[in-house]
Amino acid sequence: MTRIFAGFVVFAIADLSVAQTGYRWTVEPQYDAAGSAFDGVVPLLSGKEWGLMGADGTWRVPPSYDALGRASDGHIAVKIGGSWGIIDIDGQEIIPPIYQDIGQWADRIPAKLNNVWTVLDRKGREVYGPLPIDKLSGNEGHCIAGQIGDRAFVYDGRPSVARSFDEPFVTSKGSMRVFGPTAGMVRYSTDDGFGFITCRWLRKTGEPRFETARRVMPSNELAAARVNGKWGLFSVRDNQISEVFSAQFAGMRDYTENRLPIKFASGKWGYLNPSETIEIEALFDQAYSFSDGIAGVQVGDKRGFILPDGTYAAEPIFEDFWRHAKGIAPVKLNGKWGVIAFDATSETETLDFDPNLLSLATDQTRGRVQISAPHKYFRQDFFNVQSIILSDDARVMATILDETEGEEPSWRGEIALWDTQTKMALGRLLAPGAVQARFVGQGDIIAVGEVTGHLSLWSTSGTRQLLRLRPSLRPLIHLAVSGDAKLLAASDGEKSWLWNLKSGKQVGHADLSARALGAAQDGKNILALDDRAALYRWSGDGASPERLAGAMFENAITETGYGDAPMIHQAAIAAGPTGAVVTNSTGSGKPRTLYTFQNGTWQNADLPDSYYAVFDLAISPDQSRVLVGEASSFSLYGMSDLSQVTHYGLFGGEIEGSTALTLGQLSSVDTLTFLGQRDHLVAIGSEGFPIVSIDLDGAAISAPFGAEMDLPVFGASATIAGHKVFHLTGAGHIAVFDLATGKPARPIPASALPTVEYEPHGYLFSGTDGQAYYEFYDGPGLRIDPATMQTTELAPRAAAKFASRERNETVVSTLEKAGLSEVLHAIVSKPAGVVMLSSSSGLLSFLDTQSGERLATLAFFKEDDWAIATELGFFDGTLRGMQSLSAVDGVTARPVIEAMPRFHRPDMVQAILAGDPEGIAAREAARLWANAPVVTTPAPKAVTPEKPVAIIVSEETEPAKPAPALPGLDLTTETEIDTAVPEETAAPKLEAPSLPGLSISTEGTD
Repeated sequence: MTRIFAGFVVFAIADLSVAQTGYRWTVEPQYDAAGSAFDGVVPLLSGKEWGLMGADGTWRVPPSYDALGRASDGHIAVKIGGSWGIIDIDGQEIIPPIYQDIGQWADRIPAKLNNVWTVLDRKGREVYGPLPIDKLSGNEGHCIAGQIGDRAFVYDGRPSVARSFDEPFVTSKGSMRVFGPTAGMVRYSTDDGFGFITCRWLRKTGEPRFETARRVMPSNELAAARVNGKWGLFSVRDNQISEVFSAQFAGMRDYTENRLPIKFASGKWGYLNPSETIEIEALFDQAYSFSDGIAGVQVGDKRGFILPDGTYAAEPIFEDFWRHAKGIAPVKLNGKWGVIAFDATSETETLDFDPNLLSLATDQTRGRVQISAPHKYFRQDFFNVQSIILSDDARVMATILDETEGEEPSWRGEIALWDTQTKMALGRLLAPGAVQARFVGQGDIIAVGEVTGHLSLWSTSGTRQLLRLRPSLRPLIHLAVSGDAKLLAASDGEKSWLWNLKSGKQVGHADLSARALGAAQDGKNILALDDRAALYRWSGDGASPERLAGAMFENAITETGYGDAPMIHQAAIAAGPTGAVVTNSTGSGKPRTLYTFQNGTWQNADLPDSYYAVFDLAISPDQSRVLVGEASSFSLYGMSDLSQVTHYGLFGGEIEGSTALTLGQLSSVDTLTFLGQRDHLVAIGSEGFPIVSIDLDGAAISAPFGAEMDLPVFGASATIAGHKVFHLTGAGHIAVFDLATGKPARPIPASALPTVEYEPHGYLFSGTDGQAYYEFYDGPGLRIDPATMQTTELAPRAAAKFASRERNETVVSTLEKAGLSEVLHAIVSKPAGVVMLSSSSGLLSFLDTQSGERLATLAFFKEDDWAIATELGFFDGTLRGMQSLSAVDGVTARPVIEAMPRFHRPDMVQAILAGDPEGIAAREAARLWANAPVVTTPAPKAVTPEKPVAIIVSEETEPAKPAPALPGLDLTTETEIDTAVPEETAAPKLEAPSLPGLSISTEGTD
């Protein structure tokens, strides 16, 4: 989010004019009461009964209810016969009306029966309870807030890596009032002021600091709040509250759709935009937040509506109104309520962004050094949650290892970027909760869908985030980019969104339950396949998706393994104007079937009986082949008629007549796709195996991506204490790295670790006493003194009492500075002044606690090899370790020992790890950049080195084996360092009316 306001600059660009035909009446004023519009319907009271009026002026749900409650995502709570239930906007009963009270439609729905609150799922089944609350404040997703008398109760029942315990937030003393959660945050008030509680951590985000505060907006995670009598805008996230817009205004409402309602000292209201300017002049007596392209305003005692440019959509002639949604709004005239529809309005909440942010993707960082660590995952899954994507020219590949737990972002989640020609790393995006991604064009930008419902765009050349939006509160599981890189589509499985990347405008929103999204061959449109296997084409002209083919399945399928209904277990869309591929996974002995759609016709072929479940579905770049993958085999079909069939098996015997693949130790495959051509594939194997490419002609692995790491079978475990980094290896010992010397220290042998009767290995953590600890779950433990390296064996579970469950404020502030507030697995070393981040791939990153800048990345390889790479380009390691390092120039990666030999500087690595207080490393990097190109062309193979290659090791390490000579690489450090930079190269509310029987929340409407 860009800073909205730095100084008070006034540029009035709006001219308030009256649109003569800006709206029309769809329902004449005749009803006694109304509620806020939502999802294209308006609650209206007819006599003594409530119903839902549609945009066309006919009842979607005829009046029949005593009261209406909270509305959410196309559903609303209803009361009939004294009891509450939930219906959808077509009147279908979802949760029967048998409860004394009920929350809003969400993943978890609190309901009160027999004076006891319990929690339901979306099918109305009780999942847990009772809740110890007297009154419900609200619910969102899995988060529930309520009151126990004057005490607060907040609970989120999701499995969480953010909490090591499963207890609710309950105040023990003093009164606290909590409000309904929004954007994963619960607003609270005490005698000391207002603050926020995070649902994920179930803790307060700092102490109360506001005199009053509004809700956090889900689309941007911003909240308006008052400090010292003035209003400002604040970013509210799990770990920190930070000021975005200085508190200097007399009033403020919710910031939505790039417009912020502001009350000025004059008493008048106007709107600011993200460009630090006044977008709509302060001429109103009241101004409300935008909703779906319309905002309510008041002039004198009359109310009307305006558009984003400040012109009137409906002049102020009304006595009252409620919030607008999807083109309609309830209004009060002459004492009665009716409904108007607008001629010029957006039918969706707009989530626009500044397209200039994307131009930053072309900023290339010179001479970045990356560690080509394999991308592995370590949680066995029973469905495919890994992904492989390629740029249009197949030059850049991204591998997404989704290790989210429930709907909680996992600290293991990351995206690795690869040069497919050299199979070396371009970098990694630290993106916890990433579940899907797509390249934009040739790979300069990558779009990422997250489990939190965020959509983020990143620069691949700099591996940095360019922007972040939140269109949904549900995981974004499908993405697609048009061939001309103009349109970007996203779906959470229930709703879909479309953006124009050139203008930054949201140009579409549809209730489309997409199971797959893809690019059409015309290069201009997006194809979508819904949950009934109906095919749609979506353009960027603002029109709804156009159906190309009718539904193949009669019933919508949302879950696996139920009855005889066909399940869309995997879906893919061909890069053709009307091409689609679908597989099903059915019960009752029905065959699993492959379906293709081309030129208006569906075709099908039965899959082999051995296919328990289809893990993968892909279409070759030339659109001639369809790849169908199962755990231990896969098949290639002809796209046009499904007649060309070739089966491949990892063991050669699963399918009769299949071709055996020689894949070494690879025992199963989770993800497969084509690697730029029809005869080459890339695969993510089962737990603990690296990503490999497969040559179908040779029926064997052609090359792996990355060098083999030394990791336990169940993933990386590392910690930091004092100046020492401790890393558990696959060989069973603990490798040690000394940040003070920039070199490895003597390892802790496997014989010193507590013995257990079975595998896997245990895990490492940093204790509250500054010591390092090794623990084998419920088995014995080990204490390690980082100063003396003395070890002490501990009784079972004795180490656990030294584990910290409190978040460390230094970690929090460092991550916030680095823009990584959602990274969960981070440990601080105060003596070293760094925060260490660890990933499932085994890479250890170090951030400076003062600046939040990444200093270096460390990796341990097989046979005690290691390598470290700094952000300035300096590197060190054993010879085999350094052979894993890649020098990155844009989207090209080459071996660093060939491309950047002058940057092998152990002394500079040591200086950087010490914080480089005198700036020696920065000046030396500037000198090297200024005097010659950083990334050089490959050296001729026949060149003889000027000096013999030597490996310098710490006194505590075993002598290294002799290393072969490398052309142009000098690994000695005996030359004097010129710390001077040459002179020529220096530094480089709507007030709610009293409505009989209406219990619609007005949160956020005022």
